[in-house]
Amino acid sequence: MFDNALILAQRGGDPAAGAAIGLCFLLFMLGMVTFAIATAAFHIWMLIDCAIYESKMPDNQIVMWILLIIFLGAIGAVAYYFGRRPYNRPGMGSYKAYQPPPQDPYWRPPY
Repeated sequence: MFDNALILAQRGGDPAAGAAIGLCFLLFMLGMVTFAIATAAFHIWMLIDCAIYESKMPDNQIVMWILLIIFLGAIGAVAYYFGRRPYNRPGMGSYKAYQPPPQDPYWRPPY
């Protein structure tokens, strides 16, 4: 793809055009490498998070999530992040109803 652009830029005799195309290619590759590193870091973070914090689930569900994260890669990590991760953190998007502390006998539900 960039070979034809480089040939066209060099054919005109303008070295600045070739340098601009080379710079665009370099920036594109730098962005792709940055995206790949960020995706790998997110993937490893979700894998470790699933292995450490999923203590309330049965073992077969933990294994299922770990296998999904490993074999589906970034798609599995995103599915775990939005699908399961809020449920294993108190106060971080948990959809469970508030339960009063057991030692508070005077607690009343809000009106």
